Amino acid sequence: MSKFRAVGRDRYYILYHGMATVGSVKNMTKKTGDGYYHFPDSETSLDSILRNFNRLIDEYKYEIVSTKCVKFYSDVVYQNTDLKRKIEISNATNYTDYGFSIFIYKLTDDSSHMSINIPYEKQDEQCSFIEKAATDFFLHYPEVTAF
Repeated sequence: MSKFRAVGRDRYYILYHGMATVGSVKNMTKKTGDGYYHFPDSETSLDSILRNFNRLIDEYKYEIVSTKCVKFYSDVVYQNTDLKRKIEISNATNYTDYGFSIFIYKLTDDSSHMSINIPYEKQDEQCSFIEKAATDFFLHYPEVTAF
């Protein structure tokens, strides 16, 4: 069970099963036994995903079929019906989640492949990790989508 307590204007403190999370709408910081982790809020993550993965639309003819942006989670799903592929790019930063990930799905047999995963501990508030992930993804695009 979570316990919420306000610690200042637009800031909150959450104690969730022994882990403290301190944050605001635009700046999230998690404190664990090992130190602090800084990660972007959901809106910043979503904007960065849309901006850095726009090549899926422009060059590879994917369409956005859904977007979702809620506290600790942002998600964009791209689909190309000609290639029979779906790509889901999400950032889940709750402490029990996996962080930033890119899944590629074959629509013909529902098989999937995780091409990139960046845990929230390795993220930064400016989303440079998403920019690097996009660069790596498009550099290896033929290999990661050929599974």
